Amino acid sequence: MPVTMTGFEHRVAWREFQRVATRPDRGTEDAYIKAGKHVSYDFGGPTGSFRVTAVRATIAVNQAESWVVNGKATDELLAHEQAHFDMTALGMREEAQRVSSLTGRNQQDLTSQYAQIRDEINAKIAAANARYDTRTDHGDNKPAQRRWLRSIQAAKARDDGTIDNLPG
Repeated sequence: MPVTMTGFEHRVAWREFQRVATRPDRGTEDAYIKAGKHVSYDFGGPTGSFRVTAVRATIAVNQAESWVVNGKATDELLAHEQAHFDMTALGMREEAQRVSSLTGRNQQDLTSQYAQIRDEINAKIAAANARYDTRTDHGDNKPAQRRWLRSIQAAKARDDGTIDNLPG
Protein backbone atom coordinates (compact mmCIF):
# COMPACT_ATOMS: atom_id res chain seq x y z
CA MET A 1 0.00 0.00 0.00
CA PRO A 2 1.47 3.35 -1.02
CA VAL A 3 2.79 5.72 1.66
CA THR A 4 3.94 9.02 0.17
CA MET A 5 6.09 11.34 2.28
CA THR A 6 7.02 14.88 1.34
CA GLY A 7 9.57 16.97 3.21
CA PHE A 8 11.09 14.20 5.37
CA GLU A 9 14.62 15.09 4.22
CA HIS A 10 14.05 18.86 4.11
CA ARG A 11 17.03 20.99 5.16
CA VAL A 12 15.83 24.08 7.00
CA ALA A 13 17.31 27.47 6.10
CA TRP A 14 17.29 30.79 7.86
CA ARG A 15 15.21 32.26 5.00
CA GLU A 16 12.28 30.21 6.40
CA PHE A 17 12.40 32.12 9.71
CA GLN A 18 11.07 35.57 10.47
CA ARG A 19 13.71 37.97 11.76
CA VAL A 20 12.76 39.55 15.08
CA ALA A 21 14.46 42.25 17.17
CA THR A 22 13.80 40.50 20.49
CA ARG A 23 12.50 37.16 21.70
CA PRO A 24 8.73 37.23 21.25
CA ASP A 25 7.98 35.41 24.49
CA ARG A 26 10.78 36.88 26.63
CA GLY A 27 12.17 33.35 26.84
CA THR A 28 15.75 32.16 26.68
CA GLU A 29 15.76 30.94 23.08
CA ASP A 30 17.32 32.82 20.19
CA ALA A 31 15.22 30.95 17.62
CA TYR A 32 12.09 28.87 17.36
CA ILE A 33 10.96 26.55 14.58
CA LYS A 34 7.41 25.35 14.06
CA ALA A 35 7.25 22.28 11.85
CA GLY A 36 3.80 21.55 10.49
CA LYS A 37 3.02 17.92 9.68
CA HIS A 38 -0.08 16.56 8.03
CA VAL A 39 -1.05 12.94 7.45
CA SER A 40 -4.08 11.99 5.37
CA TYR A 41 -5.31 8.66 4.07
CA ASP A 42 -7.71 6.97 1.68
CA PHE A 43 -9.69 3.90 2.60
CA GLY A 44 -12.01 1.38 1.05
CA GLY A 45 -13.42 -2.07 1.33
CA PRO A 46 -16.71 -3.80 1.93
CA THR A 47 -18.94 -2.77 4.82
CA GLY A 48 -17.51 -4.14 8.04
CA SER A 49 -14.02 -4.54 6.58
CA PHE A 50 -12.56 -1.13 5.80
CA ARG A 51 -8.83 -0.66 5.39
CA VAL A 52 -6.48 2.17 4.55
CA THR A 53 -5.49 2.08 0.87
CA ALA A 54 -3.08 5.04 0.63
CA VAL A 55 -1.33 7.45 2.99
CA ARG A 56 0.08 10.90 2.27
CA ALA A 57 2.34 12.64 4.77
CA THR A 58 3.84 16.10 4.46
CA ILE A 59 6.01 18.25 6.67
CA ALA A 60 7.14 21.83 6.17
CA VAL A 61 8.41 24.77 8.18
CA ASN A 62 5.55 26.98 9.36
CA GLN A 63 7.24 30.23 8.42
CA ALA A 64 4.59 32.39 10.10
CA GLU A 65 5.47 30.88 13.50
CA SER A 66 9.23 30.34 13.10
CA TRP A 67 11.59 33.12 14.13
CA VAL A 68 15.21 34.01 14.87
CA VAL A 69 16.54 37.00 16.80
CA ASN A 70 18.50 39.41 14.59
CA GLY A 71 22.23 38.73 14.82
CA LYS A 72 21.80 35.21 16.29
CA ALA A 73 21.41 33.19 13.07
CA THR A 74 24.47 30.93 13.36
CA ASP A 75 25.13 27.56 11.73
CA GLU A 76 25.13 25.89 15.17
CA LEU A 77 21.74 27.36 16.05
CA LEU A 78 20.34 26.31 12.66
CA ALA A 79 21.56 22.74 13.31
CA HIS A 80 19.71 22.83 16.64
CA GLU A 81 16.50 24.00 14.93
CA GLN A 82 16.97 21.36 12.20
CA ALA A 83 16.91 18.71 14.92
CA HIS A 84 13.54 19.99 16.15
CA PHE A 85 12.24 19.74 12.57
CA ASP A 86 13.70 16.24 12.20
CA MET A 87 12.04 15.00 15.38
CA THR A 88 8.68 16.09 13.97
CA ALA A 89 9.60 14.34 10.71
CA LEU A 90 10.31 11.13 12.63
CA GLY A 91 6.91 11.44 14.27
CA MET A 92 5.26 12.04 10.91
CA ARG A 93 6.86 8.92 9.44
CA GLU A 94 5.80 6.76 12.40
CA GLU A 95 2.27 8.17 12.19
CA ALA A 96 2.06 7.44 8.46
CA GLN A 97 3.42 3.91 8.88
CA ARG A 98 1.00 3.09 11.69
CA VAL A 99 -1.97 4.56 9.82
CA SER A 100 -1.11 2.51 6.72
CA SER A 101 -2.05 -0.71 8.49
CA LEU A 102 -5.37 0.41 9.96
CA THR A 103 -8.47 -1.68 9.45
CA GLY A 104 -11.93 -1.13 10.85
CA ARG A 105 -15.65 -1.69 10.62
CA ASN A 106 -16.42 1.66 9.00
CA GLN A 107 -15.12 5.18 8.33
CA GLN A 108 -15.87 6.32 11.87
CA ASP A 109 -13.83 3.43 13.28
CA LEU A 110 -10.83 4.33 11.09
CA THR A 111 -11.17 8.02 11.99
CA SER A 112 -11.20 7.19 15.69
CA GLN A 113 -8.15 4.95 15.42
CA TYR A 114 -6.31 7.60 13.42
CA ALA A 115 -7.09 10.32 15.98
CA GLN A 116 -5.68 8.14 18.75
CA ILE A 117 -2.46 7.52 16.79
CA ARG A 118 -2.12 11.22 15.87
CA ASP A 119 -2.59 12.34 19.48
CA GLU A 120 -0.07 9.77 20.75
CA ILE A 121 2.51 10.83 18.16
CA ASN A 122 1.98 14.54 18.86
CA ALA A 123 2.58 13.88 22.57
CA LYS A 124 5.78 11.96 21.74
CA ILE A 125 7.02 14.82 19.55
CA ALA A 126 6.33 17.42 22.25
CA ALA A 127 8.05 15.33 24.94
CA ALA A 128 11.11 14.67 22.75
CA ASN A 129 11.46 18.35 21.86
CA ALA A 130 11.25 19.38 25.52
CA ARG A 131 13.75 16.69 26.55
CA TYR A 132 16.10 17.74 23.75
CA ASP A 133 16.06 21.41 24.78
CA THR A 134 16.59 20.49 28.44
CA ARG A 135 19.42 18.00 27.81
CA THR A 136 21.23 20.24 25.31
CA ASP A 137 20.48 23.52 27.12
CA HIS A 138 18.96 24.76 23.84
CA GLY A 139 22.13 23.71 22.00
CA ASP A 140 24.61 25.36 24.39
CA ASN A 141 25.73 22.01 25.83
CA LYS A 142 27.89 21.04 22.85
CA PRO A 143 28.63 17.38 23.77
CA ALA A 144 24.93 16.71 24.44
CA GLN A 145 23.99 18.53 21.24
CA ARG A 146 26.34 16.32 19.20
CA ARG A 147 24.92 13.15 20.83
CA TRP A 148 21.36 14.19 20.03
CA LEU A 149 22.20 15.11 16.43
CA ARG A 150 23.83 11.70 15.90
CA SER A 151 20.83 9.91 17.47
CA ILE A 152 18.33 11.82 15.35
CA GLN A 153 20.24 11.17 12.13
CA ALA A 154 20.60 7.47 12.99
CA ALA A 155 16.85 7.19 13.64
CA LYS A 156 16.03 8.98 10.39
CA ALA A 157 18.38 6.69 8.43
CA ARG A 158 16.52 3.57 9.60
CA ASP A 159 13.19 2.81 7.93
CA ASP A 160 11.84 1.78 11.32
CA GLY A 161 13.52 4.59 13.28
CA THR A 162 11.17 6.52 15.57
CA ILE A 163 11.22 9.12 18.30
CA ASP A 164 11.47 6.22 20.74
CA ASN A 165 15.05 5.68 19.47
CA LEU A 166 16.13 9.10 20.79
CA PRO A 167 17.92 9.64 24.12
CA GLY A 168 15.81 9.49 27.26
